[in-house]
Amino acid sequence: MTLYNRPMHQAVATSAGVGVLISLPSFVGNVIGGWGHPGLPVFSTGYVNWIAVALIIPITLLIAPLGARAAHAISDRLLTAGFGIFLLTISARFFYSFL
Repeated sequence: MTLYNRPMHQAVATSAGVGVLISLPSFVGNVIGGWGHPGLPVFSTGYVNWIAVALIIPITLLIAPLGARAAHAISDRLLTAGFGIFLLTISARFFYSFL
């Protein structure tokens, strides 16, 4: 979105909304992919553990407004730099896992 001259804050807000749409197919894929897999924890449907779901959802609902407030409190430049560093860190970890 920044290639189309949208502010970083708008890009972050849009990605948060689209994240839900991305997570639903992933959720279904993890259920199907792990269906009947031996050795899964109790209360699991495929690779989805319902205890983790029950803990993650309320915590996310409580913390997300704090993240949005923090993102709006800093400048576009700092938010862009921080996101770039985050992506570089994730990329480095990804490539390191192949070694």
